[in-house]
Amino acid sequence: DRDVIITNLLETYDRLIAFGQKHLSDPFVQEGIHSISARDHILREIFSNSLAHRDYSSGYVAKFVIEKDRLYTENANRSHGHVRCICPLLNLMPKIHLFQKYLEKSVWLMN
Repeated sequence: DRDVIITNLLETYDRLIAFGQKHLSDPFVQEGIHSISARDHILREIFSNSLAHRDYSSGYVAKFVIEKDRLYTENANRSHGHVRCICPLLNLMPKIHLFQKYLEKSVWLMN
């Protein structure tokens, strides 16, 4: 299945979450006496980071791929400075600071 998303960031986030919920199972996870959705927590983390750290000046098409035994994202980014990086996909520099602040204050990133 494929969903090509060309819209604003908030609608993009919602559609990505809905796509992940549609195609990924949500096993039972208990935290204390409450059941939680591990799938939704993981999807929120993936998509909020992907959108906050994306290099929007690049024409590279971002991807969220679900395979039988794994899921992964591909996303354009631009490194800042020269550091030794053990993980080749690591970039902690947000590209859209206002969007990052919005996500930090929204219910999407509540612990």
